[in-house]
Amino acid sequence: MSVRIYLLSLREISSPGQTEDFVRQAFLLVDKVRREKAEKIRKPGAQAVSLGAGLLLQKIVLDYQNRTAGCEKQECEEQVCEKQDYEKQKCEVQECEMLQYEAWELLELLKTGRQNVPERVQNSQRIPLPLQYRFGPHGKPEIVDFPLYFSLSHSGDYVLCAISDREVGADIQKLQTVDFSKLASRFFAEAEYKALEECDSEAERQKLFFRLWTNKEAYGKMTGQGIMAALNSDVLYPQWPEISAPEGYAIAVCTERDEMLKNI
Repeated sequence: MSVRIYLLSLREISSPGQTEDFVRQAFLLVDKVRREKAEKIRKPGAQAVSLGAGLLLQKIVLDYQNRTAGCEKQECEEQVCEKQDYEKQKCEVQECEMLQYEAWELLELLKTGRQNVPERVQNSQRIPLPLQYRFGPHGKPEIVDFPLYFSLSHSGDYVLCAISDREVGADIQKLQTVDFSKLASRFFAEAEYKALEECDSEAERQKLFFRLWTNKEAYGKMTGQGIMAALNSDVLYPQWPEISAPEGYAIAVCTERDEMLKNI
């Protein structure tokens, strides 16, 4: 199983002028669906977040195209470079890999990212890639004709996207001051509530609360049923790779285990 995590920081576009400039350029580099979605948003900051998610999806598909094209060029010995065999390719990604980008950096990468793609691929598609989407029974999106699953999340100054060869859920949360006891007693499992009560400090309690909360959000996104289906349950059976979050944030990513797939 492979998981790749893309993390976009929007910290450097904090001023109104920078935000407007980023939004203007990003509109030209996202697909039609993401562009139309962003056009309905009135606040520039929220527009930047929405467009940032669209930029990450462009980068993800572009990286996949570059990777598979490069693998074909190398003539992999096992001849396993079909899209469905992404995890087994000779140019395989690590089991869990995080790629981090700043706002302007990602814009420039997308503008120049096709330079190393074979000409036959360059001539067939241009940035922005014309991505199309379909939606599962609970509204979970997938990219049409793309063999990997994705999950998007945003909080504070960051936009997060995780991709995997199987169903995946991802969540990022900025640590905040909340009524931990009230929320946990209402929505968390008994063992989780007890663990929060036993924390030695408020800072420790805050970190644990948001670790549990992001776990539940990620689980709800993986299943497509949302967080309400996970709030009162112990989310123990998915695969949970270890993720390093930026200071002041919590990140959780989960995917289906092999034994879960056997029962589908």
